[in-house]
Amino acid sequence: MRFKKVFGSHFLLVDCIDEEESMKFLRGGL
Repeated sequence: MRFKKVFGSHFLLVDCIDEEESMKFLRGGL
C-alpha cells in the first residue's frame, strides 16, 4: 500500500507493508 508520511519538511512516498516498518525505514533513512 502506498501512503504519505510527513516529517517536518520532509515528504516521502513509501511503499511499505505496515506503518512500523515504514517508521524503521524513515528513521534509518533520515
